[in-house]
Amino acid sequence: MRNRINICVFDDFFADCMINAMISMTLFYDESYRLAAYMNGYEPHFGPYDDQYFPYLGYVEEYINVFERCFEYQGFLYQDDDYLGLVKKSINDGYYLQLGVDLFYWHETGSAYQKEHLAHPSLIVGYDDALSTLYVLEDSLGSMVSYGICEVPYGRLHQAIASKENNFREFMGEDYHLWKRKGEVPSFTMDYEKVKQNARDILDNLSNDKFTNFSMHGDDFSDRLVPNEYIKVHTRYENRCIANKLLFKELFQRGCISQKQCDTMTECCQNMMEDIGRVKYNLLRQQKTRRKLNLEFIEKLWKNIIQTEIEMWKIGRANV
Repeated sequence: MRNRINICVFDDFFADCMINAMISMTLFYDESYRLAAYMNGYEPHFGPYDDQYFPYLGYVEEYINVFERCFEYQGFLYQDDDYLGLVKKSINDGYYLQLGVDLFYWHETGSAYQKEHLAHPSLIVGYDDALSTLYVLEDSLGSMVSYGICEVPYGRLHQAIASKENNFREFMGEDYHLWKRKGEVPSFTMDYEKVKQNARDILDNLSNDKFTNFSMHGDDFSDRLVPNEYIKVHTRYENRCIANKLLFKELFQRGCISQKQCDTMTECCQNMMEDIGRVKYNLLRQQKTRRKLNLEFIEKLWKNIIQTEIEMWKIGRANV
């Protein structure tokens, strides 16, 4: 038997696994939710892991609130280990299913596959008994991070869920999520006042120098950098610049900001991406060669990135 659930993959940029899954689910029912992804509802912070040294872009509750207008959510603990049976029943009953898996054992195109143990909610969108294959919505790491449907053999399902390093339950208090559409999905309307408030919140958040003061991590900082630092810079900040450029274009087309503001803020995003590229290069070189990281140079680049973002939001402060 073969079955796939309705979905429209959102790949304009990569936010995180939850946001891209949410938008992909809602886009099938209403194209307006593409704009919800462009909204600047994010905040830099450290976490959720103790060994993260660069700011982490977290997406705030407004994304969840938007999504919960459209879908009902339930969280569960496993009653038995018939994981494939759970997948098939959920999809056959019309539910979107997110399983907590260990990415070390999951899909080859992922950055953590056979490299790093990471608990992760994977959205299952289909299965095929003839091919013994699951279809999952996941990110893939290339020159840029993309997001799409990947194939995972049935044989990996039990290993990825039962892994001792899969601490999804510890983080979330549950083993898997089920989502069900609430009848008609209301259209999304971009709220310009919310965009402006988000910009003010970002500026307030970035005023803390902890985001550029690497000395707070201790003298052994450069020796403790782990592969997911490169991945995080790669996926979060670079892709958020892409999202912000899309946001500015949309605001200009709606008459909310001027052409000059749009062009100047877009240029800021491009400058940030160039500095992010230099950070990525240095982190990747350090991982490959094991040479001591030029921490002073990295910190200078990161200060430029944060300062450029501050200037970007200040440029249109009268309107944005």
